[in-house]
This record gives sequence, C-alpha cells and structure tokens, in this order.
Amino acid sequence: MNFSIAQTAAWAPDLTTPAAWLAWAKSPYLPNVDGTPDVPEIPAMQRRRMNRLSRMAYVVTQAIENSAHLPQIFCARHGDLDRTVKLLQQLATHEPLSSSNFALSVHNAVGGGVSILQNNTQPITSLAAGQNRIGAAMMEALNHLVEYEQVVLVVYDDMMPEMYHALNQPRQAPYAFALKITRGNQYALHWQTAHQTDTNAPLPNDLAFLAFVLNQQSALNYVVDGVEWQWSHLS
Repeated sequence: MNFSIAQTAAWAPDLTTPAAWLAWAKSPYLPNVDGTPDVPEIPAMQRRRMNRLSRMAYVVTQAIENSAHLPQIFCARHGDLDRTVKLLQQLATHEPLSSSNFALSVHNAVGGGVSILQNNTQPITSLAAGQNRIGAAMMEALNHLVEYEQVVLVVYDDMMPEMYHALNQPRQAPYAFALKITRGNQYALHWQTAHQTDTNAPLPNDLAFLAFVLNQQSALNYVVDGVEWQWSHLS
C-alpha cells in the first residue's frame, strides 16, 4: 500500500518548533517534561474544557494547511485516561459523576472537539488502537484515500495516571503529531505475521515512525502483537 505525506506537524512540551523536532529525530527520545500548549485564540469558555491531550491534538491539527476542510483521523492508545480515572474514582466513592468529565471522556471527544473549533464538516474518525497506533491509523487513512485525495492523521498520547504505574506498562509521554496523507508513491506499507516475539522498543512505534519520516530513512520495521510492520521510503 503506497501513499505520500504532504506535511507534518508535531508538539511536545520540550519540542515546540519544526527545527526542534528535526533535531530530535537525529537522536529520538521519549519526551519527559511537563507543559501544555497555549491556545489563546480559543474562547475562554471552550479553553477551560480542554486538557493537555485535547490541546495538543488541536495545535498539531491546526498547523496542517487546510486541515479544517479535510477528513480527519484521530488515534490514541488509551484516550483521555485522566478524565476516565476521575469518573471511576467518583463511582467508587458513590459521588455524583462530573457531567463535564463524562461528556469529554469518550474516545471521540478529542476529534469532535477539534472539528467544532475548526468548524469542520468533513468525516471525523477516532481510533483506540492499543500499542499499534500508527499502523492501525495509517490503514484507516489509506482506506479514506479511496474516496478522498487527502486526509489528516492525528496521533496523540499523554502520561498514564499514577495509579497505573504499578502495572509496569510501557512508558508514555505527552506528545502529538499530525500528518497530511495524500495519494502517491513516496512511502510503502507492508505487514506480515511475525515469528519472533514482541520486543520492548525504546520508543512507541508512532514516535519511531515520526523519526523515520523526519529523517527520511529508507526503512523502518518493528513488531507489535505478532505482526511485523514494514515501512519503506521510496522517493
């Protein structure tokens, strides 16, 4: 399956410019500092309802040219766990649920919120893709290209709430990036059943993919849940 990438945008607390991300890609690491994007252009009433996750997704989507008029795909591993945990804690202590957290905790709340802010009436898709974020999201994007010439793909993640740290889950970090995916032959994606076991990669596969794109590497391979994903830079 072939495709092209017309534009990229990314944000993390310590990586807020294109130059910073290009430097990061030479020696990529998992962002590990705190911080939240400033979005002064958003009215205060709406801005108060946006946490870091939704702000990061908005900032990178908005940075993609003409994104407000294109179909968009939003993808995260867990979604807004922070709001979900607060709801679960309220249930456990028999407290009334926060209506705001309840409305904003669903997985498509981030994409829906961005589409409202952009007044975007194109199709919006939200994926809960587990560890295989970029692979699943890209397959969805390529399916969109059957009907549309361009689609915006947004991948985002944040720190897991402290109560989950004891589960020894792979480390997470606050970051988001957006790609304008188009028809073309710049990249190729293939996958096959893997005979080796999954390995503990130093980076989530979506950040490894972003470094692959920014560095214009020739190839990237990794294994997730028994499937080997093979990315090639053709031109």
